Amino acid sequence: MIVPTKFTSLDKSALGKSPIVLQAFDRPVSAHSLYKLVDRQFEDVGEFLFTLDVLYVLGSIRLDTATGLVEKC
Repeated sequence: MIVPTKFTSLDKSALGKSPIVLQAFDRPVSAHSLYKLVDRQFEDVGEFLFTLDVLYVLGSIRLDTATGLVEKC
């Protein structure tokens, strides 16, 4: 789930897991390397990608298409 509901707690939602991803890196990193840093915090790669989508939409991260690296905004 993207946002918490009465069935999904904040810590299990993509919005709640966003700080985990943001705190995991300080410099541009590939999505694969970033997933390796936080994979124990996520049930699967789909949940991780959902969280990246949320961060992108919120303007917290961006993808440098020239290098393929994720970086904080």
